[in-house]
Amino acid sequence: MYISKKLKFPLLYLRGTELVLEEKFPSSFDEAPFGLYVEGLIIARECGTMGLVESVTYPYVKDFLGGLTFQGKRLRLPCRNEYRLVGTYKPRAVFEKQVERLNTNLNGVLFDGYYGSALCGEDVEESNLVLVYFFESHSFSWVKKTVTWKNSRIVATF
Repeated sequence: MYISKKLKFPLLYLRGTELVLEEKFPSSFDEAPFGLYVEGLIIARECGTMGLVESVTYPYVKDFLGGLTFQGKRLRLPCRNEYRLVGTYKPRAVFEKQVERLNTNLNGVLFDGYYGSALCGEDVEESNLVLVYFFESHSFSWVKKTVTWKNSRIVATF
């Protein structure tokens, strides 16, 4: 099935160490998308490791992202300020609607909804703390860098 309608938030595919952007529904389902590009952030399609990192903790995710590029730029963890638009009503509503549409049309490749937590780039080296963003409440909290939850997800920017 090919749906030619343009996506509001483009899909990203991981090809080697490069994330590639596709603005339309895929014509083939041979490869699962990595995630969505939303308001300057790259949000993984599902919570958890996605088989890409040992755990969704600060050291593993930071190292993983440091080895990837998007449009020729090295990826990194977003800072607090870069999450500000994602939690507002319009992007959140569009994200949910697109996830519903994708889950209906992508033949078994499922996207998690607008929930979970994600690491931020702010960390306190000497105290072993990192800032974490919570999607549902659009809030932040400091946690130990080795802490992870079942609903942690990989989020990046460049």
